[in-house]
Amino acid sequence: MDQHNIGRFDRQAAGYDRAFLQAFFGPVQRAVLDSAAAVVPEPKRLLDVGAGTGQLLAAARELFPDTEAVGVEPAEAMLAKARDKGLPVERGVAERLPFEDGRFDVVVSTMSFHHWADQRAGLREVARVLAPGGVAVIAEHFAQTWLRPVFAMLPKRNRAPGHREVDAMIAEAGLLAPRWETVFHLDPFLLFRDAGGRRARGTLPFVTAVAAAKRA
Repeated sequence: MDQHNIGRFDRQAAGYDRAFLQAFFGPVQRAVLDSAAAVVPEPKRLLDVGAGTGQLLAAARELFPDTEAVGVEPAEAMLAKARDKGLPVERGVAERLPFEDGRFDVVVSTMSFHHWADQRAGLREVARVLAPGGVAVIAEHFAQTWLRPVFAMLPKRNRAPGHREVDAMIAEAGLLAPRWETVFHLDPFLLFRDAGGRRARGTLPFVTAVAAAKRA
């Protein structure tokens, strides 16, 4: 994550847990943890990359009460909010994870992949700290179908690649081919339910998917 985004998240930290998008993040975080549990039902150690204020870590504690769940987060104010909740979060970035090789059974990242300054380097680090037989689960609003031109116009620091690009990066990192699961998908023709422009209920402006890649 670059300094621009770190500063932005520092400014958002105070009200982050009350933001309206939390209604969206909660189900995505649960999908991430469920995908991890399908591969590693009882992980010894779990790492959340881009832990923010620690919401996924708190959910992981409930789902995996015997698991050592820790996070890494570059924004000081977000990190402080997580620590105020009693959650163990280290300061760091995906490209330089402050942990030894093979430490974690599960590594997760929810909606932060598009902020990684070097996604290939970040995935190599994820593979490095992942134990043999462990799983990496990444949730992101990946650039798919009709949204691809929109993502292509975003600044590089906020750009999400498509499935094929992620597949290639995961393979380069030394992980097995991922299993993809769509969490939210928006039909562009359902953006509005009438000519008055009222947003259709139950739709979200994201194509959000979970990619679960195992280490051999």
